[in-house]
Amino acid sequence: MSIQVHFNDINLSVISISRPKLWIFANSIVQLLYDSIGDEEQHRDSSGSSEDNTDRDDDDDDDEDVDEDETTSGIKDIGVHFAKLSTDFNGSSRKPVDNSSKPQSHPHSAKFPSIEGQEEAPEDYFFHVALTPTECTIVCSTNLSLRFFDQPLKMCQELDYTDVEILPQQYLSLIVDSDGGYDRSSRILELTKPLSENDISLLYISSHFNDIVLIPSELKERVERILISKHFVFSESSNSFISTYDMDKQEQPALSELHKKTFELLAREDIHPQIHEKNKVLLTGARPGEIKYCILKTIKLISLASTLQPSYFAITRTFSNELSLILPKSHKLRSKYGYKSTSTIGSSQDVLVPIAMDLSKLPLNCTGVVAGLANKLIITGGNVLEIGYLSMAKSGIILIPNEDLDLARNTLSEL
Repeated sequence: MSIQVHFNDINLSVISISRPKLWIFANSIVQLLYDSIGDEEQHRDSSGSSEDNTDRDDDDDDDEDVDEDETTSGIKDIGVHFAKLSTDFNGSSRKPVDNSSKPQSHPHSAKFPSIEGQEEAPEDYFFHVALTPTECTIVCSTNLSLRFFDQPLKMCQELDYTDVEILPQQYLSLIVDSDGGYDRSSRILELTKPLSENDISLLYISSHFNDIVLIPSELKERVERILISKHFVFSESSNSFISTYDMDKQEQPALSELHKKTFELLAREDIHPQIHEKNKVLLTGARPGEIKYCILKTIKLISLASTLQPSYFAITRTFSNELSLILPKSHKLRSKYGYKSTSTIGSSQDVLVPIAMDLSKLPLNCTGVVAGLANKLIITGGNVLEIGYLSMAKSGIILIPNEDLDLARNTLSEL
């Protein structure tokens, strides 16, 4: 089995927002999503539909549809609410956020490097918006973060909100593809293990199509040297690093000293992973030709009051023709939000359960925490356990198959 690692050279910003403050950023998130629809129109896959293993529910046709006019109306409603907040804030005449998807001019925040005059990069379509019960994490290009999130971030800074933060460093995304197999999870950890051992902090995100690893952009050359030392070669034709040895013949991963220190750290900081069994989810994706539809449904979801939004949700776009989603396992809830089985791919039987760790007490450059717990679960599961990742800015989420819950409970009880 080979692994291919594609570097996206666009600098990414990571924003952390507590769930109670999410409404302040709702308009900006909606604009980010709505703006991406223009990119989808340019890159629309002409294949229409494809065969896959989707389990379709009999009552999918009963899902309520929301047309584009209704969605646009929701955007405007949020814009009015946000504009009122901006005007009322300390009696200022702060300029409201423009609800159009056109480029906006704005003052540059001191927290961001100036990008004035920079054209939008060809891979600027990458974005990731994730919700957990306690946090919302947004990952997008620094270009787009300036364009859509600068104003609400400044407002939160002036209000001294400590539960809203843009991480001080920028990141690059590594899109990790493999040629299949049932031990993808352990192989991802083997790939990233030498990075953690060299004190490189990582964020892990699983999509329906591939895995994403975020690395500090300033450490790109260091990461490339580590990959080369681990028998990866750079292919100009694919613009990626490709493994040159048979990973199937490698020894099964063992719990490293770094990962053992992870559990000592968690114990010292009184951090206890929690299984959120009531929040079962599916890791799915948009069908070819359905990306715009799924983005519009996500706009509607973000436009809802926070009490009506799911506890766990994520939308991730890695390439122009790939949109991944984390949705509630409940068909009733998915229908409520408008995500029809005819628009998504993947099996409704592949149910995942989140295991969450609150990492807000730890330094941002802390390494190996999520990987340490994942490694422990995989080894306990006989190195065949398939798990997913949802690293948030201030928390770590591991998605474990529903059928392996007992294994997870027994493993966590030993920590």
